[in-house]
Amino acid sequence: STISGALINSGTIAGANAGILIDSQSKIAQGITNSGLILGYGSAALAVISTANVIGGIHNLGGVIEGANTGILIQSGNGIAGSLAGSIVNTGLISGTGEVGLLVASSRVEGSIINTASGSHVGTISGSRTGRRLYDAQMTGVIQNTGTITGSESGLRLTGGTFTGGLLTNTGMIVSDNAGVLTHYS
Repeated sequence: STISGALINSGTIAGANAGILIDSQSKIAQGITNSGLILGYGSAALAVISTANVIGGIHNLGGVIEGANTGILIQSGNGIAGSLAGSIVNTGLISGTGEVGLLVASSRVEGSIINTASGSHVGTISGSRTGRRLYDAQMTGVIQNTGTITGSESGLRLTGGTFTGGLLTNTGMIVSDNAGVLTHYS
């Protein structure tokens, strides 16, 4: 299915598995904006998987996106990459209580990942293991952090992938019990 406008949430969206699941050739033409609460009790709070496409980015503006496993998941399915055309901007909380706050796996992001402050809101990306992970991802923008990124194993983990817009600009906090920033080839 195609949504020709934007998906905007200022209330509560919750699901037994995922709060919002965009899958199988679905398309959102003007992005996703959240200033409310998105909860995924079984997996990810917000998932863009398989051949799904979101144009216009994902903006969490002082809201909460929290999943039992992953806060935001952008992942390929059956070897076909999902994609995001636009940036991921966070001034709220993105949390994966079981694994990763923000995971981009074998997919493409045509934009930046920006974790920042706005007014009284300080962007936080938190995962029980990794705050933000890019695994075999293709990204054309930069990773910019002026907020907080936390994870017990790593705050930011880069595994394989291609980053053509630069890599990391950090003036915030990246905190981990093991490695703040971890890079390795898969």
